[in-house]
Amino acid sequence: MAKKPEIARQEIYARRTHRYNTAYQGDDLWTGPHGMIRLLKRHAKSWDRDGGEGYRQSLLVAIHSPLTNKQLKEILPENFTYSCQCEHDCCGHAHCFNVDVRRIKRREYLITQYVGHNC
Repeated sequence: MAKKPEIARQEIYARRTHRYNTAYQGDDLWTGPHGMIRLLKRHAKSWDRDGGEGYRQSLLVAIHSPLTNKQLKEILPENFTYSCQCEHDCCGHAHCFNVDVRRIKRREYLITQYVGHNC
């Protein structure tokens, strides 16, 4: 039987400076990589009652890292928070906010994100 393909992998980085907002966080100083995240499962559900395009996304991930649980809960939200750099409103780009990290098993975490669109 053939092995199932990997869904997605991402390295873990720690943000050391906070001079810029979320759209420009790439310009801050980051250290790492401090390990690897492998996506196991993704589930998305609409949270916008007005029929908009916002949704809550739950990601079940496996993490291979020497960092402690406390350190991972501090740095993981910034690895999953993003917004666009557009200078005008209603560009339609997605932004992610209110990231919650919860440990499920020794190396498995549930990451919950709220994703909305700039409109």
